[in-house]
Amino acid sequence: MIVCNPGINVYELAKKTQRDYSRVLKDVRLLIGMIEVESRPDPRSSRKSNQLLPIRSINVRLAGVALTVKKDSLKIPAY
Repeated sequence: MIVCNPGINVYELAKKTQRDYSRVLKDVRLLIGMIEVESRPDPRSSRKSNQLLPIRSINVRLAGVALTVKKDSLKIPAY
């Protein structure tokens, strides 16, 4: 879901998947720990909201979103 919607926040993700916010937040934290998803402050929101961006998605590259994760810290397989 995050791959198809780069920049989605946890609340929107919970709403789209019809899951409890707390469970989605727990899963997102797990994905962040596994360096599969990056979380950054949402510039569109005046609230304390974070965008979720997949690390290895072509959608992020096509959208022109620059990631802040160092390339040296990732193990990205060659395609």
